[in-house]
Amino acid sequence: MRTIPSAPLRRAASDFAFDAMLHPAHAFVHPEAVVEDPDLSLAEKRAILIAWASDAAEAPEGAGPVRPVPVEEIVEALRGLDRAAQFTAEDGERCRFALRQRWR
Repeated sequence: MRTIPSAPLRRAASDFAFDAMLHPAHAFVHPEAVVEDPDLSLAEKRAILIAWASDAAEAPEGAGPVRPVPVEEIVEALRGLDRAAQFTAEDGERCRFALRQRWR
């Protein structure tokens, strides 16, 4: 019978993303860190920030993370995501329009 040496389990990247969505204040130092994370999709960033805002709004005074972040800063990060998404969508539409005009 062959024995397999036990190796320490490594945390998968998906585990980190899941924990970040459940407890964003423990995974990120500031909402802007979520916005700037290149490994997260727009939907994941929104989900994390919304969960963070919900946690911050429901937490009683003194409870929660060591470095509490005001809800206003979380909402501003969400607004920044919305502006970036709108800007990207408008750029894509301008590019498609220019290509249609060019190939007429």
